[in-house]
Amino acid sequence: TESTKALLAKGLIKEVKTKVQDKAVIERYESITVEKADEVMSDEKAEEAIEVDNEHSRREGAKAVINIDTLSENFNDGDEITLEKLIEKKLVPSKTGYVKVLARGVLDKKLTVDLNDYSLQAVKMIVLVGGHAKRIK
Repeated sequence: TESTKALLAKGLIKEVKTKVQDKAVIERYESITVEKADEVMSDEKAEEAIEVDNEHSRREGAKAVINIDTLSENFNDGDEITLEKLIEKKLVPSKTGYVKVLARGVLDKKLTVDLNDYSLQAVKMIVLVGGHAKRIK
């Protein structure tokens, strides 16, 4: 059998190049730090990775922040994190209506985070371990 290169040279086959829509393949990690997340994913890709949550509506109440490492310590792999679950676990005050997720520490679990806002570094960490960041409008 002849190589593809030889067949091309003889004109028996021709090379066809097609343009494939730019869809980035996101490499998955077992655990990720803020520094590594920043190294492997752009802010633009992180912004694109945020899903819009149309199922939940924003609650009235105070604003709170929570860090990625706190989520990793208090939830299991595959869990969905909502405001109600954060209140139930006493990770935010009961009068909270808006939560922003910030990047700190290490994330070693695949989580679906369904909250109001994220730092782009937090989104990168969530997505790079195979999770989902959903924004409640």
